[in-house]
Amino acid sequence: MEEEVVVVKTAKCASSSGKSTLTYQFGLKAGEGVQVRFVHNSGGGMFCKDWVAMKEVMQVLRDPGSQEVISAASFRPIYLGRSINTPSFLLAALKQEGVIVVHASRPRNYQVSEVDAFEQRIGVLSEVTSQETEKPEEGKKKAQRPPKEKSAVPL
Repeated sequence: MEEEVVVVKTAKCASSSGKSTLTYQFGLKAGEGVQVRFVHNSGGGMFCKDWVAMKEVMQVLRDPGSQEVISAASFRPIYLGRSINTPSFLLAALKQEGVIVVHASRPRNYQVSEVDAFEQRIGVLSEVTSQETEKPEEGKKKAQRPPKEKSAVPL
C-alpha cells in the first residue's frame, strides 16, 4: 500500500502561456519529505497528477547549469514518461512561489532566484507538519491527524 501524502498547501497560478489557471499542492510523505503535484488545469492541457519529491526539484534548481538560464526542459527528467506539459506547469508554479523569475536580460527565459529562502520555507512545512503528527507523551491526549488540506502554513 502506498504511503499517504498529507496535503499542507494548495495554491493556484497562471500557466506559462497565461491561457489557463493551474492548481498545485505541496504535501508531506513520511520518510520522503515534501512532495509537489498538480491537481487541476482550467485549460485543456493534460498533466501528470503524481506526487514528485521536492528534493528532485531542488536538485535541478541547485544544478550549476540551471543558475544562468532555466526552462521547462530542465525539469523533464523528473517527469520522464509522463505528460510533456507537466514540466512547464512546474516552472509556472515555481515562478508563482518566487523561486524562478523572468531572466533579467532575456525576457523569454527564466533564472533561479531566492532558492535558499524557498528551501527554508519547504523545510518549515516539514517541521510544522511533523510536529503536528508526532505521538503525544504518555498521559497526554493524542493529537488529531492534520486535515487533508492546510492553508495556514505559508510557503
